[in-house]
Amino acid sequence: VLTALNVPTLQAGESFVSYKIMPRHTNAHAYVNAAFRIRLDANGVVQGLPVIVYGGIAAFACLASRTAAYLVGKKLSDPATLSGAMTMLQSELVPDSPPVASSAAYRISLACALLYKTIISLVDASPRVKSAGQPYVRALSSGQDSYDTDPAEYPVSQPAPKLEALI
Repeated sequence: VLTALNVPTLQAGESFVSYKIMPRHTNAHAYVNAAFRIRLDANGVVQGLPVIVYGGIAAFACLASRTAAYLVGKKLSDPATLSGAMTMLQSELVPDSPPVASSAAYRISLACALLYKTIISLVDASPRVKSAGQPYVRALSSGQDSYDTDPAEYPVSQPAPKLEALI
């Protein structure tokens, strides 16, 4: 029985980001969930131990502790740091293979992509890659159908308003 839950506030320079990757926006199980809590100093160097957690990789949540330890004291904007973190994460995560889940390779690639997205969102990245860290905002969609009628074919294509429409 859960009797209490304490959610700490973020410290200065600390960021929290979470993602849920799913086949559609609603009523779908996630392929992969991810949450990141990282504290950076003014120079973009990781301070303290970050928290990197994934869901959907295995039966239980996966804490990427080796990847987090690798990032401590490193500058996130350094390409070598990013490359090393990706390599570490790929070796650290061990996916299971349930019959209804997406492939293990796909889920690992999603996990790496979410770490990349998080890092890019936290650093002053070049304009060429900056959009990778920005949330995607889907515009409101709408649709309209229009059908032409041919009076020569009446009554086949003649419009017939429903009686309920007049109520």
